[in-house]
Parts: sequence; structure tokens; C-alpha cells
Amino acid sequence: NGCRKVEWIDLIDQWLTPGLNIMALDDAISDARENIGGEYNPRKLVISLPEPLFAQTDWGEVDGKALDFYYDEDRVAASKWYVDYIIKRIEEAKLKNLELDGFYWLAEHVIDTHSIVNEVADYVHSKGMDFYWIPYNRGVGRERWAQWGFDHAYLQPNHFFHLDVPDSRIQDTYDFAAAANMSVEMEFDDRVLESKGDRRDRLTAYIDIYEKNGVFNNLDVAYYQEVDTFYKLKHGTENERALYDRLVKLITARQKEHYAPTIEK
Repeated sequence: NGCRKVEWIDLIDQWLTPGLNIMALDDAISDARENIGGEYNPRKLVISLPEPLFAQTDWGEVDGKALDFYYDEDRVAASKWYVDYIIKRIEEAKLKNLELDGFYWLAEHVIDTHSIVNEVADYVHSKGMDFYWIPYNRGVGRERWAQWGFDHAYLQPNHFFHLDVPDSRIQDTYDFAAAANMSVEMEFDDRVLESKGDRRDRLTAYIDIYEKNGVFNNLDVAYYQEVDTFYKLKHGTENERALYDRLVKLITARQKEHYAPTIEK
């Protein structure tokens, strides 16, 4: 069942709960700044926009009108309302180290949203924000991401999760993304841990192939983890920590290369 307005509100309530999620990240950056010193620009925050599912009739009201998602204008109205609501809530949160940079379109293909996504993109842009998209590997319309109004698009290899998918999928994904002027995604979950399936070789394949193709030097990279898999790798076995260290060194090198002008050390 499609989530209703009340669940959309609950999302941002959870994200902005003191001591958790976005608020915890803001606090953690404060702690890091105290420990490291120097001047830092705010970190960029991108927040998901739920997909207004076609034909949903119980979502709720905007300006006293009950919305019916059989109609594109009502689906767009819900998305516009949520953009405004999130901006308002972020302003009220008075974050010290984070600033809202844009919105992530949750739908991973355009089959169900092609008739509304451009209008939503225009509205996001009218607020001075960027629009982000991460289609799945065979997501319809992925190569036309810019035509749909997205500013940034990352292609999912969908490799880590399926043992029958060969490592060549990662190279194929990079090749497609490079031809379409897209970026790529890094994917892993708790099954990378030795105690959960030991799929370290699956994550290593991403790192090896992305390094070979210069991804870490030339493209943006989105990261998918389960909940706290990064943390678990850091505090895991010797092998898990080695994999964590390798990945983190690549990430921090990117930070120094691309963000050094904004960091005083």
C-alpha cells in the first residue's frame, strides 16, 4: 500500500529526531570539527522524495483538497507540498554543519513517473536545489536522465546482492554510465561480513574495477550500505577492517582532492 501524507511526515520526523539520523550526523560533524580543528564549509544534505504511487486515493489533503493519484496534477501537488515541508523543517532544525542541497527521486525507473518527474524537477530547481536519481541497472529511461530533469544520476550495478551476477556486470555498468555521462554506485550490505556470508570478494570487485577505470578520480560515487555496515566493517575482524581501511582511504583521498580548497588543516 502506498504511504499516506501522515507517513511522509513521519519520515522527516524520524530524520530530525534529536540525537538520531540527520541530527546525530550534525552533532558528529561538530565533534569532528572540535577534534580536528580548521574551517569547514557545511556538508551537503540530500533528502529522498517518496514516489506518489499511481492510483492511490487515500494519501491525504493539500490546501483542503483530497488528492487522488489517478491524476498527475495531484501526484505533482503532493511532491511539491513535501518539498516545501522538508525545506521548512530543515530551516526550523537550525543545523550547524549541514545544508540542504537537493532531493533524491526514490523511483528507480521512469515507467510510473515519466508524466510527472519533469514538473517535480522544475519545482525542485525553482527552490535553488539539485535533483538526484539512482536508477537500477536496467531501469527504463536511465540513459535519458538529463531529459527527465535530473542534475545528478548514478547507475546501480546491482552486482553485490546476486551471486549469479558476474563481476563483468560492474565493468558493463561503468561503460554504460560513462557513455551516458552518468556516475556510478557502490553497493554492499551486512552479507559482506564474514559472519553473514563473507561476500568481501563482491565488494572488492567494485573497488578493483572502479580503480582500474579511474572512477574514484573522475566520477561521483554514491554508496549504498544496509544500515551501519561501514561501522561493522570498521569494528570487525582483521580482514573486515582491512577492507574498510582500503575503501576509506579512497574516500578520504577524494575529499582531499576535490574539497581541499574548502578545508583548512
